[in-house]
This record gives sequence, C-alpha cells and structure tokens, in this order.
Amino acid sequence: MMDARTLTPSNADEIAEWCGGRRVVQHHALDDSVTFPSVNVPVGTSVERAQVGDVVIRNPDGTFRIDRQLFTK
Repeated sequence: MMDARTLTPSNADEIAEWCGGRRVVQHHALDDSVTFPSVNVPVGTSVERAQVGDVVIRNPDGTFRIDRQLFTK
C-alpha cells in the first residue's frame, strides 16, 4: 500500500520519524535569519532532502521517494 504525506512546518518531526529520516533546519538563501524545517529522507541507498511543500511517498515495497512541489504558494 502506498502512503503519502506533505511536509509542513508543523509535521517535520512526525515525517522524519515515519520515514526513518532526520529533521534538519535550512536557512533562506538570502536571509540567514529565516529558517525552515526539512527532512533528510532515505531513498534506496542514498538520502534526499524534502522541503516544506514536498510530498514524501512510501512505495508499496516500503521504500521512500519525494515528489517535488516546485510551484507551491
């Protein structure tokens, strides 16, 4: 069964626990005083970073992938 969850500022810890990843904090590229949560998600034999608005998907075989939401508002 496939399961999907959208990363938000309030559920980063929950998603990190769910996927076996790690919550990290990123800084805005032009303003270090602005931060937002992200999750390092294990995908196969590597790790990818999910950012707020991305959808973390658990595939039927139990592996994870990230669907990038490039045009979120």
